[in-house]
Order: sequence, then structure tokens, then C-alpha cells
Amino acid sequence: MVNKDTKVEGRELKPVPPKPKRRKAIWAYWEKNKAAIVADYRGLPLREFFKRWRISSNAWGKLKNKWGIPNKQGQPQAATRPRAEDTPVRTEHEKYLVLVGYRQAVRELLIEAS
Repeated sequence: MVNKDTKVEGRELKPVPPKPKRRKAIWAYWEKNKAAIVADYRGLPLREFFKRWRISSNAWGKLKNKWGIPNKQGQPQAATRPRAEDTPVRTEHEKYLVLVGYRQAVRELLIEAS
């Protein structure tokens, strides 16, 4: 397991304190060990970090937001959905052709269903 003393990039990692058994005490445990958790996040690959602290990616996301820690890659990625200013403006004729095509598709579906 990764919790043993190891060396990463010239620094020695201290053993992780035991995680509490009660679920209500886990968030206080993470708050108490905040400095060590953040240092390990910055110094370890994510997979090793999650194994070492036995923390889920969901809980880590909540802690990162609460503590204001930026992502390792820098800025968060922009949404993949196109924005309004990125969509092309259609002319009246193009809008009409889309509408006619939609109506034709509905007619074909209705004919197939009957």
C-alpha cells in the first residue's frame, strides 16, 4: 500500500494518519490534515494521491472547491457545448428549409407508423 514512508522527488512522505471509522468524523479528519493533503496533491500523481489518502474523486472535488485549490492543469476546461455567439446565424431561407425538412420527416414517420 502507498501509506508507507516513501520518497517522492527528493522529499520523504510521512505516513498518513489512520482514517476515522465514523463517517461523520471524516470531514474533520480531512480538515485537520489539510496541509499534508494539499502538499501530496501537488507532489503526487492523482492515482497515487487518491490511494494514499483513501479519498474519492467526488469528495476531493468538494474539498478542492471548499479550500479554493486550482486544478493541476491550470484553468478548468471550457464547456464543450457551443455558445450562442459561436453558432452561425441562419437566414430566413435557411430557417424555412430546416422547417420544411422537419415537417417532411414527421410526415414520413407518420406514414411508416400507419
